[in-house]
Amino acid sequence: MASQDEVTDTQRGQSSEDLSKFVTTKVMSTDFGERFPVLDATLGKIEKMTDFQETRLALKFATDEELSDGTRRFFGEQMKPVIEAVDCELKQSLGDFWTILKSQSNLMVVTHTIIVLWRATLDPLFAKLSASDKNILKWACLLHDIAKRGAPNICGRDYTHAFRSAATSLEIFRQLGVLQEWNSGAL
Repeated sequence: MASQDEVTDTQRGQSSEDLSKFVTTKVMSTDFGERFPVLDATLGKIEKMTDFQETRLALKFATDEELSDGTRRFFGEQMKPVIEAVDCELKQSLGDFWTILKSQSNLMVVTHTIIVLWRATLDPLFAKLSASDKNILKWACLLHDIAKRGAPNICGRDYTHAFRSAATSLEIFRQLGVLQEWNSGAL
């Protein structure tokens, strides 16, 4: 787990070289916290890095127009420092998959991804899971929209991104060496 200082230094851009060395040395790790120490530590700081609770309360009684503006502001402005804090680490492990995802819908999809991961870790059921199951769930949350591309396309919905994201997750795991059985042809 990354220390508070590592996250702060990374947010300021002072230790991106050190982070790259750390991530490179942990290439074979399937432990979410080891592979993504900055992201893992940042999850516990999102409420402090944003005014999530204030935005949530304001939007609770909002009109449709206010809801749209508030959501856009939260996703666009407030989550930007969170995305910047974890970007180098995610790009290092996920490569072009992360870069392409970031290019979708003005960071809306990557912001959604980070929020899904964050909120999952806050769920009371998450606390009851084994360490192994928590690890798998974090990976699933991170990769759940990894292949989402562009605006929804069928009756206002993108019904194929879930399958494409699952298939892309397998490709990412192969590239990271997570699925040794696939790399060796054992499956």
